[in-house]
Amino acid sequence: MDPDLLNLVQQHVNSLKTDVEQLTFEVQEDKKRVSQALKDISTSLEELEARIESVQHEQEAMKQYQSDVDSRVVNVEREQEVMKQEQRSLSNKMDTLETSTQLRLKSLKSQQEDVQQRFANVEEKLNSAFESQGKHSERFIGLPLCL
Repeated sequence: MDPDLLNLVQQHVNSLKTDVEQLTFEVQEDKKRVSQALKDISTSLEELEARIESVQHEQEAMKQYQSDVDSRVVNVEREQEVMKQEQRSLSNKMDTLETSTQLRLKSLKSQQEDVQQRFANVEEKLNSAFESQGKHSERFIGLPLCL
């Protein structure tokens, strides 16, 4: 073999060896960077998963709270309807009572007028009786009383 050729091949081999070592080092660095990036991504995904679970938990709590609020609203609406019915019932009772009171008042006024009329008639009869008694008593003035 030719020593120059051998020397040239050896230089190429050494150069290739250096390139391979350089490439191996770069691949190792890339591998470390990729590995670190994967760890960072994994950590970020775990944090994201924890946040998602937290948001889902909060969402469930909010749904439960909304359900409780909806139940309360339904109860208030029912109570409101019951109160409206009671109010209508009381209003009807008040109307009936007012009508009954007015009828009773009219009846009492009529009775009062009737009593007043009877009293006036009795008074008139008494006055008339006293007047007529007075005329009769004048006839008996001269007569002696017998006891």
